[in-house]
Amino acid sequence: MTNKRIEMYQYKHILVRMRQGASDREIARSKTMGRKKIADVREIANERGWLVSDSPLPEDSVLASILTRKDSHDA
Repeated sequence: MTNKRIEMYQYKHILVRMRQGASDREIARSKTMGRKKIADVREIANERGWLVSDSPLPEDSVLASILTRKDSHDA
């Protein structure tokens, strides 16, 4: 399995899809990232309230500090 760098716009795109009600499997079909990684993002997003549709998406710096820190612990 190869490690693929995930850009902030991809995380934001996934958060938008989650807010629209897409399942992890539906999002994974876009080949942006795998279902396990998407499930991790969903868990973090739920904990932080990012999936509430009427709240703004988090800033890139916030996403980077939280999600890339998670990535480095997985390695």
